[in-house]
Amino acid sequence: MFLSSPYINSPINIYLNMKTKVHKSIYYFLVFLQLIIICISILLLLNLFNTEIFIRNSNSSSLIFRILLFLLLQYLFKIIFEKRKLEEKKIFTILILISFAVILDGLGNIFGWYEMGGIIGEIQYDDIMHLFLPLMLTLSLNILFRSILDKSSLSNILSITSLSFLICIWEIYEYWSDVLFHTTMLGDIHDTLLDMTLGILGGILALLSTRIFYSSLLDRKEIIKNS
Repeated sequence: MFLSSPYINSPINIYLNMKTKVHKSIYYFLVFLQLIIICISILLLLNLFNTEIFIRNSNSSSLIFRILLFLLLQYLFKIIFEKRKLEEKKIFTILILISFAVILDGLGNIFGWYEMGGIIGEIQYDDIMHLFLPLMLTLSLNILFRSILDKSSLSNILSITSLSFLICIWEIYEYWSDVLFHTTMLGDIHDTLLDMTLGILGGILALLSTRIFYSSLLDRKEIIKNS
């Protein structure tokens, strides 16, 4: 059947037709990358790996801890989602988004991007991550809540509320990381409020993106139905 529609070759259509095993392969590759970042961080922390490319800093120990924590959480989420019989494609989409966020944070640490000056004018890598990572996290939460509740408006409210709570938890984590691991993650009050503002903005952008996605999805179904 031939359909002359812009949605046929759109990223949405490609994603929907992608086999679950492709999602699995992508996710397990991202897990492998996370393990590599852990190994590099350990070598840097122990001063066993000296190079001009990778940078050892005071946040290496905290990075190792949180990647291991996120890997454990990913494993637990996978078990819980499977028991709740969540669609496999959605399970791995959520895990891919979380893994991608963890990897971007890890790369920023081992390559020293967080310590760099402004990448685009005054915009630093830290600012980009505080916008982009909550965006991906909100997408994951929205997929989860929509799968459980099947109500878009309530899912959006729960997603942004959960994100706000997690942003507060992250700032608390930065404080205690500085106290316990002697890291330099927490800035001044201006930096903290800017990070929280960017995080909420990232969540709002994610909800707008999901609205566009599901609107396009409905249009696609309507086109196929009328063909």
